[in-house]
Amino acid sequence: MRVLFLIQGYEHPASRYRVLQYLEPLRAAGVEDRVAVFPKGRAEWRALENEFQHCDIVFVQKKRLKKRQAGFIRRCGGARIVFDVDDAVMYKSSRASTHRSWTRMRAFVRMCGLADFAIAGNSYLESMIREYNDDTAVIPTSIDTDLYPEKADYGGETITLGWIGGKKSLVFIEELAPVFEDVYAKFPQARLKLVCRDFFDLPNMPVIKKQWAEAEEGADVMSFDIGLAPLPDDPWARGKCATKLLQCMASGVPCVASAVGVHNEIVDEGENGYLARTLGDWRAHLLRMCGDAELRGRLGRTCRETVEREYSLRSSVPKMLAVFERVMKI
Repeated sequence: MRVLFLIQGYEHPASRYRVLQYLEPLRAAGVEDRVAVFPKGRAEWRALENEFQHCDIVFVQKKRLKKRQAGFIRRCGGARIVFDVDDAVMYKSSRASTHRSWTRMRAFVRMCGLADFAIAGNSYLESMIREYNDDTAVIPTSIDTDLYPEKADYGGETITLGWIGGKKSLVFIEELAPVFEDVYAKFPQARLKLVCRDFFDLPNMPVIKKQWAEAEEGADVMSFDIGLAPLPDDPWARGKCATKLLQCMASGVPCVASAVGVHNEIVDEGENGYLARTLGDWRAHLLRMCGDAELRGRLGRTCRETVEREYSLRSSVPKMLAVFERVMKI
């Protein structure tokens, strides 16, 4: 079986989690792969003609094909097209004044119709795909747990509330500033740690500013005592696949997460973390967890078990192989 993966970019986080980390285990299972960045112009499409001629499946990561592009792929060699989506690409982001976008929705609907099969990162996205394509399955964004050492000490002298993410999402954590100040007033040993490429300060609580580096992600999240996964509740955010939450959980770090989208499926309240709907929820959960190291340890160990069982690379590779085998029969 030969698969050509068209990705967003080798440095793009979604490409890393949805494609690149799968390559080695898929090869071990007998899949022959080729990887290329999604072509931008006619010349780049023509440069891939030989690849299209000699592959069985073209796996399109998140990008939406135009009809002529899908036609070119099929004319070259008849490869089946798989559409992989891990974001609400049919909506504008939470930072936009309106989430609705006619052009984005049209491109999404068109791609669902052009694809022979579609992979969704969560059930919310799958439900939207099913309106236009019945051949779909959920493969969650997954974590290579071998890269995330498991936390062993839950009772240090300081309590680190931690967040890892990109600059565009920093606003969601900054909105919790009043909660952090309340936590610090009761627990002066508490700290906020931001793993990002941009930062902010708090009036009182110390902020640890750590530059993000891919090779250090595992060590960074393991340094947290409590993970933070805030999101707004809107159509775009409901499509997110909870990478930040899962990274923390993979290292045995219990989290407080917004009760939005797939967070509701991953977090079993009181068992592997807590869900927050209001600032009051955030405050109550963080105060409870800051005051109980034994609770953090119990939740954290269950976090790791949850990821290994349902959201690890090891658990998702067989699902990917099953999709490819199914697609070959279409």
